[in-house]
Formats: sequence, C-alpha cells, structure tokens
Amino acid sequence: FCTLLCGAAMGASHSSTDDEVRSDLDAASIMERTGSDVFTHTDPSAADGEVGTPTAAPAVMTAGEKDKKPTACYSFRLLTLEGQTGAVFCRVHDPRAQRTLPSLSDAGRVEFATRSLLRMLNLAVFRGRDRRGSMVGPGDYYCNVERPHERAFTIAFDPTTRVPAFVPHSIDDVAAAPDRELRPVRTGEDTAVVPAAWISGKTDPDAVAARAEAFKRSRRGDGKIGGDLFGGSLFPDPGILEVDVGVANPGDDAACIVTLPAVDATAIDLAPFKARLVRNDAPFRIVETKLDAKDEFRPVSYDFGERYAAHCVAPGAGGLFLETHEFTQTMTPLDAFARGFITLGRWLDDANHNGPTKDPSRRQHRRLELIAVRIPFGWTILVDRGCMHGDSTFIGNYMMSMTSNHVTMQTADTVFLKAVREGSAAFRNVELRCDAHRAIPHDAVSVPRSPRPIVCFSEPTDEELAAFKRETAGMSFMLQPFSKLSWATTLYRRFNWFPSARSASPQSLGE
Repeated sequence: FCTLLCGAAMGASHSSTDDEVRSDLDAASIMERTGSDVFTHTDPSAADGEVGTPTAAPAVMTAGEKDKKPTACYSFRLLTLEGQTGAVFCRVHDPRAQRTLPSLSDAGRVEFATRSLLRMLNLAVFRGRDRRGSMVGPGDYYCNVERPHERAFTIAFDPTTRVPAFVPHSIDDVAAAPDRELRPVRTGEDTAVVPAAWISGKTDPDAVAARAEAFKRSRRGDGKIGGDLFGGSLFPDPGILEVDVGVANPGDDAACIVTLPAVDATAIDLAPFKARLVRNDAPFRIVETKLDAKDEFRPVSYDFGERYAAHCVAPGAGGLFLETHEFTQTMTPLDAFARGFITLGRWLDDANHNGPTKDPSRRQHRRLELIAVRIPFGWTILVDRGCMHGDSTFIGNYMMSMTSNHVTMQTADTVFLKAVREGSAAFRNVELRCDAHRAIPHDAVSVPRSPRPIVCFSEPTDEELAAFKRETAGMSFMLQPFSKLSWATTLYRRFNWFPSARSASPQSLGE
C-alpha cells in the first residue's frame, strides 16, 4: 500500500499550465524553447498519471528490421533526481515507467513510477558546480533491455527525436554479420606503460587509511595543507592507484601527467582489456549468460562537461579514477560532438608481484598498460566484467546501460589516481591526457545534437532559473515529494519565487 501511495504521489501531474503540456506548442516552438530537436509531449487530455499519445513517428528500421520491435519510446515526463550540488530532471521515456499504477512489460516485469525513481536514484550523478565542469545524469531514462542473453542487438536513433533504441535481433544474426579484421594491441605504441600499485579500499582499507592520514599532513599542489585525499567523493570504500609519475615524466619533477597515444581503436582487438568496440548497425551480443531481472540493463544518458576532467584533477578534488566491477556496461556517444576517451587498463606483470613488502608504507609496483579509446559516433563500447576502465575523460552526451541494482553496483572496486613521487608531487592527482581525442570532428555539424540534461544547481542565479523555466515550459513533471529542489523549482515555475536564488556574477555569466 505504501509503495502504491508513493507511486500515486509521484505519478500525479501538477494542475498548472506550466506543468501540463499545451497542445498549441508545435515542433518549432519547442525546439526554440529547449534548444534541441526533441519535441515529443504527452496529451494534456490524458487521465491523471496516464500517458497521452506520442507525437513522434516510430524509429526508422533498416532493411530486414521492420518486423522487429525496438525497445524505444517517444514521449517523456521529467523526474527530479537530486544530488549534492543540484538536481537533474530526468526525461523518463517509457510510458510504463511514468505511470502511477503498475503494469507489465513485454517480458513480464512490473514497471511503474516508484520503481523508476528507485532505479534512477541508484544511478544518479551530480558532480561539479557549473555545466562545463560537471558530470550529471541520468538526463534520460530510455526503455529497459530485458532478457539480453536471449537476443542480439543493434542501436538505432529515431530521426525525429534522437531517442536511441536497442533493436533486438536473432542471435544467429551475429554469426551472419561480416567479421572485422582486428590487429593486436602494440604495447608502448598504442599504449602507455607506467609502474603502479592498486590499493583497494575494499580489501586493504588500513593501507588506504594510512595514506589518507598522511595526506592530511602533506602540502597539496596549490600550497594548502592536505585535507580529504578523495575530495569528498561519494564512492563507497574508495582506494588508491599509486602511479610512478617519474617514469611517465622523466626530467620533470613537478608534472603529474600520463600522456596516452591517440590511436584508432576500431582497428584494435580490445579483448585483452576485457572490452569490445562494436558498430551500432551490426548485431552484437551484450551478455551470453542469463541475468537476474534486477540486473537487466537500464539505458540512461550522462553529460560530461568540457572541463570535467580538469575539475577532477584540480588541487583538493578527488582525482580521476579507474574501476572494475562484476557487471557488463555499454557506452554509446549520442551525437558526433561526444568525444574524449575512456581509459582501459591491464596488468603486464603477474599478480604476485603486488604482494606486501618489508616497508608497509610502500607497495611493489607492477607494470600497468593504459590505452585511450575514443568511441566514434555510430559505435558502442562494451565493458565486460572485470574490465579496468575510467570514463571521467569523456566530453559530451553518452548513453550508458548497466544494472541499477545497488547490491550488484557495490561490486565496483574504485581507485583514484595519485602520484607517488617523493617531494612536491607526492599524493597529487594524476592527469590522463590525450589531446587529439578532445577535438570535435570536422563533420560533427552534419549530425543533429542530442538534448543535454535539464539541470538546476542548488544555489542557482536568477539567469539560470529563468533559463530553466524557458527550457521546461510546457513539459510534464512527475512529482517527487522527497526532493527539496523538486518543491523549490515547482514554486519557481508557478510563482516565480525560489528560496535561495542569487544574482549572477560577471564570472559565472562568462562561464
């Protein structure tokens, strides 16, 4: 009863004209208001908590796919997901995931608004305090990928809404697809190799605690005394990846940079890194073993600001991180402006080389091989179980699909990259750099841009609030009674009053 009551509160539409979609908004006007080419909306005549008729056409299928049913949806409502420094208003695309009352999916899964909230709260990220230096999401919650072990998939974009869809195929279609010739990775040419030690906060918390305590007494790169080694990170049980930056930067006593070669990873076999790079239009399998229903894939979008990686490595911040986890994850650029790179890693030495030494404050370093993989638009990377990877160096809008089960997500072993050189560079954050992968492709403008997440910071300026109101005009909100910012933005949209609005400074306006 309590769950249904909560779902009813969330699913109810507000009664003001700002909260109901007006039927007189045509595509052009909504494009002007939102700055995107997404113009789907719900029917204002629909019953409270129900979804109206979508306005967009179904996704265009390629030859041989017209009889297949894509897991795509073409209307959305906004769900508030509050983070430490603001809230993202997630576009929930699946009509069943928006509804107050439970209904069954094609695979017999129970779907309704409360379940959507719980899933998205497990995936919510709001890092940073300005759009260019932040990572936020989910900006979108697309349709679930159910029973993935039974089918292969391609990924298609609706030509009107730019909503991506996992299109199911027969597993036999994978074998029928032409093979790509891949070459082996060339160590040292395609990759950078650095001595490093992985100190897990899960399995070796005492060693991590000792280093964190030493950092409090050290002097940071900005001259200030230590502080929190992890910059207030919300990751559970964070660890440390000690990187010998002296090897990466010979002759430079201050640099904490690992430069990664720029390579075309579409031609490289990434299997040694436990990853696969696949074309969106060629059928591929995500997993081959059956998953628990709670671990099936929830495709969502995340937006990485252009300065997000720089924000992570600034003095006082937690740093860039690498992680491994016991679930598969997919990552797909949502437009041609999505760039940057994901870092994959593997050890070149045996595990027994990382055992304890006579000096408990030091660890034997193993050779760690790192490769920077840029995912071209039209491709997807699949990060399999146990893959060492870090995506903080992405730029732009990406779809990611993974489990939202908090128990499975807790298998993630996350380490932050820290310099171990003695002296001024000790404990400083390590930067991973591949400047060529930051460039915008020359033909990017030929592909429509995907809509960025709708966000509101905890202490917005008057200008940011006005932009938020313009961006959400005519959109339908799912009431989120447990979010302070949900109530605050509702008050602003209705009465033009926000509890803690501030005037914009020239600097923030410039940003």
